[in-house]
Amino acid sequence: MQDDSILTQEELDFIRSLPSGPHAPLPSASALIVDGGERTKELLARLAAHEQVTIEAHIDSQRVSFPVLLVEDEFHTLHLQLGLPTIVEQAAADRPWRLPFNEPLELLDAEGLPSGLWLHSLSLSGLLVEVRGLPAPPKRFTLWMPVHGDEPIELRGILTRKTEQQLVAYRLSLRKTRQHERLRQFMLDHHPQLNELSEGMA
Repeated sequence: MQDDSILTQEELDFIRSLPSGPHAPLPSASALIVDGGERTKELLARLAAHEQVTIEAHIDSQRVSFPVLLVEDEFHTLHLQLGLPTIVEQAAADRPWRLPFNEPLELLDAEGLPSGLWLHSLSLSGLLVEVRGLPAPPKRFTLWMPVHGDEPIELRGILTRKTEQQLVAYRLSLRKTRQHERLRQFMLDHHPQLNELSEGMA
């Protein structure tokens, strides 16, 4: 039987990691209730069915947005469910948050062999790579990013420009697929501020 909880386990773990005052203990998953009256629930359900609904949190200069999805279970009962969040850096122009790598990570080809492209930073919309041992950067690529303890994540890049740091910028062409959701989860798992919150509550 499908779990009727509104939040996924990853999102519940994130909420548990948020700091609370001495008189506000962290709630258990079973204590989470969505309340607001029948008219409010009906309005929210209609909005989720026809419009983009999000729940947002602001951390320093970043915005974390959880999409609210309307799903139907096997008994044809409608539920609201939160999807994986999008993390955006707020500046003069908002842009997807970028994950920098302390040590460049080499991307692999379909056979698991080195590609000559070394990943320096990554966002949900693009990446910066260093080219080693190749005469020129490819205009397009389909490569795989190694993930410790899990399957590699497929990345499809389209060349956009070269930077002053001798790096090459690519735009990601991921569609709404399982690979895209895995990349969103990877970015969430490696977000430093969210991890600091989690460690602070440990």
